[in-house]
Parts: sequence; C-alpha cells; structure tokens
Amino acid sequence: MNALTANLLAITMRPGRRYDGWRWRYVARYVRRRDDMTCRNCDEHGHIVHHVRHVSEGGSHFTPNLRTVCRRCHAAFHPNNPWLRA
Repeated sequence: MNALTANLLAITMRPGRRYDGWRWRYVARYVRRRDDMTCRNCDEHGHIVHHVRHVSEGGSHFTPNLRTVCRRCHAAFHPNNPWLRA
C-alpha cells in the first residue's frame, strides 16, 4: 500500500460522488495508516477520513486532500449536519 497506488485509484473516482466501493476503501485505509489512526486535529484516536476541501466544493479524493479525524472533530467540521453528532 503506497501513496502512488492510492492516488492512481483516486483518479478513477468521479468527483461529486460518494464512494464506498473498493477504491475508496483502499484510499481510506492508506490515509488511516498514514495518519496512524490519530485525529490530525486533536491527536485523539480517529477513524473517519475527512476531505479537507469538500468534494462538493471542488475537492478531490487525492490523499493530500484527506486526513483522519475523530468523531468529535468531524462533527465540528460539519455543525449543520444532524447525522454527524459527536
């Protein structure tokens, strides 16, 4: 598992589409391992892969745009989403 493979898979994912297929699982697994399963915001245990720039705003699935966060920080990034309560 490496960054090149993860980013090559990210190229094949269409922007603006939510991914839960094998390509996304590979990219997400790479990001979690890269970040050592630690929230990049607060250093707690994290398992959610968050897009720094949201796909709906032109962000990509490339690894530099992804980081691991905990549930609490992910909910803070999306305060208007009732599904993402900490």
